[in-house]
Amino acid sequence: MGESDEHHDRKHHSDSDEDPHKNQHQKGPQIKDAASEDADLGIDLSRLKKIDWRWALIIVFLIVGWSWRSYHMDFPSIGYHNMKENEYLSQALNQYNHGDYLRRQMHILGLDDGPGYFEEYPQMPIIPWMIELSWRVFGIHFWSARVIMILFSLGSVVMIYLLAQRLTKSDYISLLSAFLMAYLPLNIFFGRNIQPESPALFFMLLASVLYLRWLDDMSVKNSIWLGLAIALTGIFKYTFLIIMIPWLGFFPYRALLKKDFWLTTSRPLLALLAGLSPLLLWTALAPLLNTKQAVFEATFSRVNLWRIFTPDYWNQFSDIMRSYITDNYTMWFVWFFIIGIILVLFKYRTKLGRFLLLYVLAIIPYAMVLADFIKGHNYYQMPFLPLVILASAYALYVMGKFLAQGSRWKLAIFIPLILIPLSHAQVQASLDRQYGVIFYGLDVAADYIHANSNTSERFWVATFNPQSYGVCFLADRRCAGLVNNETQFMHGEDDLNFSWLYIHIQGQGMPSVMQNPDIFQYVQDNYRLVQIGLLQSGQGTIPVHLVLQKGGTSNLTDFMQNPIASHAGKQATVYDTPKGQVPFYVVE
Repeated sequence: MGESDEHHDRKHHSDSDEDPHKNQHQKGPQIKDAASEDADLGIDLSRLKKIDWRWALIIVFLIVGWSWRSYHMDFPSIGYHNMKENEYLSQALNQYNHGDYLRRQMHILGLDDGPGYFEEYPQMPIIPWMIELSWRVFGIHFWSARVIMILFSLGSVVMIYLLAQRLTKSDYISLLSAFLMAYLPLNIFFGRNIQPESPALFFMLLASVLYLRWLDDMSVKNSIWLGLAIALTGIFKYTFLIIMIPWLGFFPYRALLKKDFWLTTSRPLLALLAGLSPLLLWTALAPLLNTKQAVFEATFSRVNLWRIFTPDYWNQFSDIMRSYITDNYTMWFVWFFIIGIILVLFKYRTKLGRFLLLYVLAIIPYAMVLADFIKGHNYYQMPFLPLVILASAYALYVMGKFLAQGSRWKLAIFIPLILIPLSHAQVQASLDRQYGVIFYGLDVAADYIHANSNTSERFWVATFNPQSYGVCFLADRRCAGLVNNETQFMHGEDDLNFSWLYIHIQGQGMPSVMQNPDIFQYVQDNYRLVQIGLLQSGQGTIPVHLVLQKGGTSNLTDFMQNPIASHAGKQATVYDTPKGQVPFYVVE
């Protein structure tokens, strides 16, 4: 524990990854003989000496990581956090159909008299740009959108390897970090979900690697690349710029006191600013593009810097926060992380020590600003995934080194890695929970509305669960949540052509229809029931959703009194889930 990391790294290089290469050179004649014996089979074993086994392992991690992320790759956007997926899919489809590339037009803003622009925060529509490009090349599929996210997620495997190399020069820690980036649930599920976290994580790690390189060589070229990486991190998601707090531990503050500092660094700093220009220009342009809402208007209203420190906050949300942590990392890696941070306290002067300890401190301002967000979505922990990974890898490394030194058996350094397979049951359980959240029938109802309406028609969505709004993108029709104001309701019908109603009963949609008795009665007097979505359960079939079309009447208190109740049900689709096949039925 008293040795420096640099000494650990040099010693480790001789004990593990580099030593086998040296042994291969020492046993060169044996390899050559084996190669000559197998020459008639066309095998040249001497080439094995030229393989960089570190990158060979990275490739294995990428292949395995791809297999973990490809499940449900072409599944409809009706799963866990599908509202976020449908946000970007909706923007991409509207760009594809209408060609507005600077504003974010969305299906769910159906009550807007104009095109329905999403203007809450100034995010560049770069994800819709990428999705549309992929769709134009490969066709409009879910897989051709998700593959972009998966590639960025796998790119983060390479980036954290390079970052760990910069921080530790240890192959052990670097390769283990790369594996954990491929392995932990947070970067598996949200590494394939269509949302900005996966590319933002990639560019955050890339920027960190380039920053450490820039400190060694502040050339114009390095400055431009660093600025561009920072810009892309912010363009995808501003919150990932929190990584700049750990960077503070490496900045050459004393150099600022030198008389010629600004003279000698003026060109690199200007180059850095040039690299940052896409983010700066977009931040300036975004408010000008907004047609109605002020930038960050809704976001800033949710910021309460001191709420995170109140007992009431933790009394309300500690359980859900604990479940997020368990799903994101499993308790195995929570404990490895804690052990790693404790151990690194004794190494606070090393690169890794400074980086990790400042990274931990960065949690405080992050949680202060985003207290209202981190309680609602587990993917808000994504900027701190590298922190958990690097600390866990360091903990396992130190444990292994302790065993190797105590036993005088060099390979004992790998013994702690046996603990990783023990975590697999928790990893799989986490993934099954997330993949198992499915809002059944959203796509089925959407297909019916799409097939039986024209593009100018809009529909109401009655639900208490925002994930149900995925039906809007899937139907490729504009929609809005059912209003309780009669004037707004009639405005929707008379002026905006609202002529359909989707009710998600399973998400407690029926009570939202019944909140206003007058609207409820109006719906029964003027809308007819055209589809009932059904799931089988141990108690028989249960209704999941209702689709109603304007024209005719319906009975929403006793479904059996509607004309379609006498129609035969049919199987509409079968969903592949972690628990097996789930058939979905409709009556039309």
